[in-house]
Amino acid sequence: MERASNGFLDQLRFLVSSGNLQAALEHLNLQSGLRFTALYRYAGVATGDFLLVDRDDSGRPTAEWMQRHELCRSFVEAMADMPAGDDASPDLTCVEHPLAALVQAYCSLPLCVESGAIFGLLCQFDMAPIVIQPSTIALMRELAAALNPRSVREARRTYFEGRVDRLSDMQDLIAAAADAGEDARQMFDSFADPLRAEAFRKLEPDDALAIEARISAIWSNVDARP
Repeated sequence: MERASNGFLDQLRFLVSSGNLQAALEHLNLQSGLRFTALYRYAGVATGDFLLVDRDDSGRPTAEWMQRHELCRSFVEAMADMPAGDDASPDLTCVEHPLAALVQAYCSLPLCVESGAIFGLLCQFDMAPIVIQPSTIALMRELAAALNPRSVREARRTYFEGRVDRLSDMQDLIAAAADAGEDARQMFDSFADPLRAEAFRKLEPDDALAIEARISAIWSNVDARP
């Protein structure tokens, strides 16, 4: 099996060891040239734990992006039980999902604990017929071997904390709206409520409560301004 280049491999190992799983997926996506790179975790939350990199989209939570995100999530779920060959490329012809007929390149690897039990799935796919290089599979195997349920949970929490940080950066904008006589709380809630709801859907209860507390603290800071 062809090895991934030392540069890509070293960077991937650094990102994983530093706990930046989102950046690791983006790095994998850059190396592969495939449009989508996704990680799905089975256990721990009712709807599944999901991270998605879409190289053709900024990731802003518009309605269109959210619909595509949910469609990709359900596709990854549908592929979760598909066996992969030596090249990690299963047969898509028997998959009953709207995206299956459109996907022209796909590869996946199960995420396993030491006992061999599967706790998630790492996959990449594209609607264009891109040739999947052996070096891409080698890099995916490296990432899959480095992951465990705890590291994925921590990565999801870190991802949401980053989104809370971006919400916090909007404090001046929200305060300015209040100074202009606009409904600052309504503006804040329009950004905070979807983030809070998503956290309770996708994170462990303790992590979701921590995110909620941070969101509430942001509004408290805005509301306390003279």
